[in-house]
Amino acid sequence: MSNKTHAQKLEQLMEEVHDLSIKLREKQMIARGLEDQAGAANDTDVARKALEVHSALGQAFNIVDSIK
Repeated sequence: MSNKTHAQKLEQLMEEVHDLSIKLREKQMIARGLEDQAGAANDTDVARKALEVHSALGQAFNIVDSIK
């Protein structure tokens, strides 16, 4: 493989990483909304799990975002 091919593959990979970070942030926002809604409805089990998901997605986002 040529250096150009490697550079192109790396560029494509970085675009995919960027797309992944956007998707993680979107899913994190969905989990946060669910957490708020469940909390308002006093559904503590769902709210707690949504908080866990929200937190985990935030950590994943931070890891992926640090690659950029």
